[in-house]
Amino acid sequence: MSIAGKTAIIVDDGAATGTTLKIAIRAIKRRSPREIIVAVPVSPQETVAELACEADRVVCLSQPGQFRALSYHYMRFPQLSDSDVVAVIGEAGRSQTDRQHLSGQHAAGSKVATKTMPRNNREK
Repeated sequence: MSIAGKTAIIVDDGAATGTTLKIAIRAIKRRSPREIIVAVPVSPQETVAELACEADRVVCLSQPGQFRALSYHYMRFPQLSDSDVVAVIGEAGRSQTDRQHLSGQHAAGSKVATKTMPRNNREK
């Protein structure tokens, strides 16, 4: 799938130094997106400033003055193995296939259209 001319949104669980995000931004820039947005829940102010020089926009919910480690900002922050990540990606792929079959759009090359409702209208 080409991202040329599209908005690319890079999401991470946080950015301590921002190095991994900078590499991702530079790799995506080579694919000619219209815009690159970085979204992280927490990052030091200096890192946000550095990322802002690389991306078109940075969204960061919290920029604590005393940033020690990313794990300090989560109640649970377990390390994931490669097999954990592969399993989650596989499950996401299966869910996508299920949605395509349910919507009747499982023909090769078709795009999935999903209908979403505003949060306040959803059943609990």
